Amino acid sequence: VINNSWGCGGRCRSMPAVEDAVNHITRAFGVTPVFSAGNSADDVFHYSPVNMTDGLSKPVVVAATDPSRRR
Repeated sequence: VINNSWGCGGRCRSMPAVEDAVNHITRAFGVTPVFSAGNSADDVFHYSPVNMTDGLSKPVVVAATDPSRRR
């Protein structure tokens, strides 16, 4: 497992270099990449690499809430 928490200056739907790295570590080494969902309370659909849809390389995305289940 590789745990990551990265950010962009705004929405970034595609980051080819990072997506290529996720694909490589997943396929070549069998590593499970884990990314945080972010702190902006925005949909992860708008952010790479957490929005990757390739079934084999799709990273695990985690989020957190407070005790009241608010973001």
